[in-house]
Amino acid sequence: TVTAARSVAVNSTVKRVFNVFKLRIGIVIAFTALSGIAVTPGPALAAWQVFVLGFAVLVSSASAGAFNQYYERDLDRRMARTRRRPFVTGELRAGGGWLVLIAVFLVIEMLTLDFTFLMLALGSAVGLLTGVFGLPVWAQLIVAAAAAALFILVIRPPLLRRLHRSEDPTKSNVDALIGLRGTALADITRVSGQVKVSNGDTWTARTEAAIPIPQGASVAITAINGATAIVRPVND
Repeated sequence: TVTAARSVAVNSTVKRVFNVFKLRIGIVIAFTALSGIAVTPGPALAAWQVFVLGFAVLVSSASAGAFNQYYERDLDRRMARTRRRPFVTGELRAGGGWLVLIAVFLVIEMLTLDFTFLMLALGSAVGLLTGVFGLPVWAQLIVAAAAAALFILVIRPPLLRRLHRSEDPTKSNVDALIGLRGTALADITRVSGQVKVSNGDTWTARTEAAIPIPQGASVAITAINGATAIVRPVND
């Protein structure tokens, strides 16, 4: 019957999805990631953010599983345990467009560390997933773009906040010098000079303007250029 045929087709598709994307492992990885979020110090994420984050981790794991089967399809053909995988049997075409796109986005992400291209890679993974269900390419592109936009708007901001929360909020040693007062230990010109800063350090100094600063004058640091303090005169 038609109903029975549809039931068989649905079961076949579900088995194919679990096979290609290794969802059993992916679910374990997703729960592990959520457990890490739960024990991370700081404000808790909203329930919908936790859900979307868990889904993103699951999609990432699934895309890795799919790429593994795509890349090793020739080896899988030689082993009895793996010779029935969809890329080997031809159920799935070995066109690697989405996989290449995911790899490119991940490489760019490793260079930028801004999470934007990671979200694009996740969106591409969703596009790859829709291809398993037989959607046409134009539909895959629309779904992938919508998923990437959702990830960028929903997942990226809390990830950035958690990334930057561990950073030291205090100024770096160089930044902390900007604005400090000091005293010229010798005449300071645009070529030479020396200043004793209020924190006790002694720096080689250059003037900010062409007018020399005489020895003993009060100065303020406006910039640091390597090992040289750029200063300007101040009136106490």
